[in-house]
Amino acid sequence: MFEDYQKLVFDDYQRKKTELPYGLSMPSPAKLKKLCAQACTKRFSRKDGKALNEFFGEGDERLACLKAIGKCPIDRFRPLVNYLKKDGGIATDTKNIELLAWLIDFEHRPFDLFRDYSKLLRVETVAPQGGDRGPDEIKVEVQEGESREDIEITPFNHRALTSKFRVGLASAMAIIFVVIGVILYEGRKPPVPHVPLPDGGECMYWNGDYYEQISCKEKPDNNALVIPLDSERFADLRKITEPDTITDASIGRVWYFKKGSDIEYFTSGGDYPADPTYRLLPITAYMIRKHIHPHQEMAIFIFHMFHQCLPTQAYTY
Repeated sequence: MFEDYQKLVFDDYQRKKTELPYGLSMPSPAKLKKLCAQACTKRFSRKDGKALNEFFGEGDERLACLKAIGKCPIDRFRPLVNYLKKDGGIATDTKNIELLAWLIDFEHRPFDLFRDYSKLLRVETVAPQGGDRGPDEIKVEVQEGESREDIEITPFNHRALTSKFRVGLASAMAIIFVVIGVILYEGRKPPVPHVPLPDGGECMYWNGDYYEQISCKEKPDNNALVIPLDSERFADLRKITEPDTITDASIGRVWYFKKGSDIEYFTSGGDYPADPTYRLLPITAYMIRKHIHPHQEMAIFIFHMFHQCLPTQAYTY
């Protein structure tokens, strides 16, 4: 049943929580969206196609999936964030559980209607036979198709572990001495002559409205961050200086950054160019109505109020 599968996924999340990226241990919609893009880039697999199609609308090809993640509304991740923050204590859609299974790389994903997941939930306590550990107990997860008799407990060998530890320690010390020697030798070598960059430059910086190309050895007048030249971002990203030109037709083609009451609009997504620790968010109809064309929202409201006040009865003279 899916309830068993859901419990397995959440239990796996709890076990891995301290090792998972910060965006999963302390989740937010923006962090989950970024982690989805990273997971799709690093370990895209066709076995996850159904789950990705269900959540993003694309899951058959890596590039198409990445584009779909980039266009995915940030609020779509909020139900999963609420589920994790409530420690799985609230109901959530199956597509959110499958997305979580994908993000934590859950071994038994995706959900199979014909598989008995209750067997994976059974945990037996098996006492080891022999060895010098005493009556310690070991918890063993009984996999599907196994029985207690199939499980063999190997006695813990302290001497073998101690021997391996000594060998490992000796190897580590040897590596440390080699590294120190290389550092000292490099310190005595003459400095490597500087190779000048081409006149055209290989870096770029944000001038406040768009990227300008610059030599990597130069510093811009505005002390902006100099980054390696990205030809696609260099050509596509511009600040929109006349926000009133943004309409509902701009959805999917305009991004924004909001800090306090200040909002900036851009022609492409990705990192916020003035501070790459922030991300640009896709524009929404709500943002357009509230911050760009609030007068239209008021006009619609007045129009509806006016029509509600009109008499509904027709008079004849």
